[in-house]
Amino acid sequence: MFAGTIVISERGPSGSSQPVLMPPALEGWARTLELSQLPGEVAGAARQYLVRWHDLSPAVQHEMGVRIATQVAAYVTPPPPPGVPAHAYLSAVLAERRRRDQARYPQAPQSHGVRPQAVPYPQPGPYGQPYAQPHAPQVSPPQAAPPSSSPPPPPAPQPRTTPGGFAPPQ
Repeated sequence: MFAGTIVISERGPSGSSQPVLMPPALEGWARTLELSQLPGEVAGAARQYLVRWHDLSPAVQHEMGVRIATQVAAYVTPPPPPGVPAHAYLSAVLAERRRRDQARYPQAPQSHGVRPQAVPYPQPGPYGQPYAQPHAPQVSPPQAAPPSSSPPPPPAPQPRTTPGGFAPPQ
């Protein structure tokens, strides 16, 4: 108001009602996790990533997933089994955290009446895709690409593992 500007915020659908489900291949491992040191802000960032995963390009899915999973892994032990993709690791950690909260506080409302269900995606590997429901896609008008005099460079090859130890996309 003092600068002569007004901020208008639009509220969109919240991702908080979309449960993150446990990847079945990680359920036994997740029950052994030490989660007490995981800050709520880091868990919230992981949840937002999983909810938005379907809207991201594969390269951004991988890069953001590894970055957030590495942050989570700094607070959670033991480390995931070898070859676990970042999104599956984050799904397992958040689903186990929710399971323990629900066991601790059984009278608390559980996800606003939403019952967790597996999302019917093709399963590329034993860990599948993130277990958060996709949003309805946002439709934006097409934009013309700027003229280019040279072809785009080929994509760089992906390493087999990442610095955080999380598997690259399959």
